[in-house]
Amino acid sequence: MKCWKTVLPAAAIAGAGLLLAGAQDGRNAALETLRSRGDAFTPLNFMIQASLGKTESAMLFIQAGMDVNAENSCRYLPLVRASINGHLEVVKLLVAAGAHLDAKNIYGETALVAAARHGQLDVLRYLLSMGPDLEVRDNNGDTALLWAALSGHETIVRLLLEKGAQIEARNANGDTPLIAAAHSGQAGVLRLLVKAGAQVGARSKEGDTPLLVAAHYGNPALVAYLVRHGASLRHRNARGNPPLVTAAVWGSPSMVAQLLELGADANGPGPAGMTPLMIAAARGQLKKVRLLIGHGADLRHTDDLGRTALDYAATNGHVAMTLLLQPFAPGS
Repeated sequence: MKCWKTVLPAAAIAGAGLLLAGAQDGRNAALETLRSRGDAFTPLNFMIQASLGKTESAMLFIQAGMDVNAENSCRYLPLVRASINGHLEVVKLLVAAGAHLDAKNIYGETALVAAARHGQLDVLRYLLSMGPDLEVRDNNGDTALLWAALSGHETIVRLLLEKGAQIEARNANGDTPLIAAAHSGQAGVLRLLVKAGAQVGARSKEGDTPLLVAAHYGNPALVAYLVRHGASLRHRNARGNPPLVTAAVWGSPSMVAQLLELGADANGPGPAGMTPLMIAAARGQLKKVRLLIGHGADLRHTDDLGRTALDYAATNGHVAMTLLLQPFAPGS
C-alpha cells in the first residue's frame, strides 16, 4: 500500500483542480487542460479518481481518451478499486466505457471478488447483472463466495448461492466456504451454508473440517450446531488432532466443556499419544483438567513415551497442577 499512500494527496489535489478548470472555462477547455498535463493525465490518477468515487472527474479522464483498462504503476485497477469502495455510479461508468469485468488486480481480484470480499452489495448486484464468471479466483484461489463467507456477508452469500455459485468451491488451502465461515466464526453464514447443503465433513488440505476449525478458534455455539448436523467428533486432521485435542491446545475451557457435553472422547489421543488431559496439564490449565477428569479422563494413561499427565505437570513446573494430580499417580 506504500504506492497508494504516497500518490494519493497530490493526485486528489490534481483532480480537484481539473474540476475547477471545467467549471471556469467550460468542459472542452477542461479536457484540453487534462490532455496536456502529462503529470495528471495518467492511469494512476485516473484510478484514484475512480477509487474516491469522483464520477465527474473519472468521466473527464475517459472523455479525454484514457484507457479504462490501462495498468497503472501501482497495478490497482479503477474498476476493482471503485468496487471495493462501493462507488456504484463510477462502476457503471467504467463498465459502460469498456472496463473488463474479468480483469484482475495485483492480488488476482476481479471487481466481483472485491465487491464480495468488502460487502458492497449494490455493486455486487450490478456486476452480477452483467453476467460475470462466478467462479473466478484470486491469487489464493478464493472465489467471491469464499470471500463473502469468510467476511461474514450473509446477504451476499445468499445472493451468490441463488445465482449458482459453487457451494463446495475450494481455495489453494482446500478450504470450502463452510470452512472459511468457521475460521472467522461467522454463525449466520455458517448456518446458511449448512441449510443450503454444504458438506459439514469437508476437509481442507491439512485435513481440517469445519468442526476442527471452529474448535480451534473457539466458538462453542458453532461447534454444537455442526455436531447436531452430522459433524464427527472423532475425525483427525493431518496432524493427528481430533476436535477435543485441538480445543485442549487452542480453545477455552467453555469449548472443552462443550465438546465433552457433546460426547467427545476425553481420552482420545492426539500426536505421540498425548491425551487432552496431558496437554492441559502440560499447560497448567486447571479448569480444563478438572473438566476432563469430571468426564472420565484416565489420569494413569500414558503417551507413546510412557509419560502421564502428572509427568507433564511436574516437568513444566505447574505446582498446583502437580498437587491436584499427585493422588492419582501409579502406586499412590
